[in-house]
Amino acid sequence: MKKALALVLVLLFTVSGCALADGVWMRQLPQYVYTNAVLMSPESYPEVRLTTQSIYEFFNTYDPVTPTFLCFPGPENAYPENFDLDYVHYLDVDNHIQYSYQVFESNSFEEFLNKAESDDYILLDGEDDVAVRIAPEEFRVYGMIATREFGRSSKLIFQIKMDQLDSKMPADTIISSLSEIGLKEAGRIQAALRYETYPDMSAFNNYDGIKMLHTNDFDYLLKVAFPQFTVGNVTATPFVYKYMYDELEICYDLGEGRYAQVNYAIDDNPYPIYRMENDDPDAQEITLSDGSTWYIFMNGLSEYGKSTYVYASTPIGHQSYWGNDEFLTIHIDLEKLEWPNVEEFIADLENLYMGSFEAVSASSDPYVPSVVTPAASAQEPEPAVQEPAGEPQQAPAASENWVCPECGTENSGNFCTECGTARPVSNEWTCPECGRVNDGKFCPECGTAKP
Repeated sequence: MKKALALVLVLLFTVSGCALADGVWMRQLPQYVYTNAVLMSPESYPEVRLTTQSIYEFFNTYDPVTPTFLCFPGPENAYPENFDLDYVHYLDVDNHIQYSYQVFESNSFEEFLNKAESDDYILLDGEDDVAVRIAPEEFRVYGMIATREFGRSSKLIFQIKMDQLDSKMPADTIISSLSEIGLKEAGRIQAALRYETYPDMSAFNNYDGIKMLHTNDFDYLLKVAFPQFTVGNVTATPFVYKYMYDELEICYDLGEGRYAQVNYAIDDNPYPIYRMENDDPDAQEITLSDGSTWYIFMNGLSEYGKSTYVYASTPIGHQSYWGNDEFLTIHIDLEKLEWPNVEEFIADLENLYMGSFEAVSASSDPYVPSVVTPAASAQEPEPAVQEPAGEPQQAPAASENWVCPECGTENSGNFCTECGTARPVSNEWTCPECGRVNDGKFCPECGTAKP
């Protein structure tokens, strides 16, 4: 079966050529589609690293495990966007391609392939512990690879979404594009797949810091550095185990099955301020030696007489869509630590958990493009536009009010005040040759490129 499929694919590629060679059907992606995602640098997360184990298993005092990870290089020209212990998502911003990888105890190859709309969309059938199927209507390709080192039914699932494809493309072009990238990725993973154990989790993900958060401004990031600290005779080192959009979770390995979980997040309604507004005596405002203002709230005592968690928030000098001040909020699980009260925590606040953080411009960061444009056609590059002499042309002013397509609210700014939806951008233009009104990159009547 696979040999016949391979022959069909070879013929298909030969007939259609490069899947994306003809740019007429390229989808016009909104500029903000990818700029709303903060991308880590490849230096911070250079490989796909996944495990089926949990943080609890790693640090269980009675039955700790040596963490084993499935590893292979990340996709070429792509940057990691978010990850967990068993999941990672990459973006190829220039070509508008999304890659997702997850490893878990999964269904059989037969169940996986039964999801294909047609047998013609099955590229590999699982005979060599790998299956690949395409979903042209979704512009996606799915793959499943057996990872028996993790267990008999453990599988690596990958998914690729090609956002630049368009429903106006010929069906064979869409199919060949998805088939080519799916088969190539399956082969690449199998060739590079390896399993590695890391007895010391801190050695696995020992970062100095990470550009981790996006706010409601596409051109604003927050960079956080993670300090080391000492608990008794143990020097605790942080490692990142979950990163997703505006949330980052790290662990500190304290030894002897003990660990601390720390969650970083951006919030325009931080919990400590909410508690202060409700006159909670356990919430208070403090000023550190560097002049920064922090709002602290520590939960009540556990059954052992220790506080179970604490929230610490500080303003970052930025506002959300709604005009509210934004805060960096740090949530710390103290159940396994030694602070009996909020006073002792505050005394250690400066040199234990806060580390350092700074605002950085996305436009100056090489890993986060501030402007993303759709991929250009390989055959028909757009001609340069000559600027007329004299006064420079002004862009037409947007109408004062617009109605949100999601909730129906009337707005005047660039984002809906009710739900945050971006103001729709009209792509319509009038062809200078034949006068037809179009919304694509080329006029379908005469083929003239959009000026």
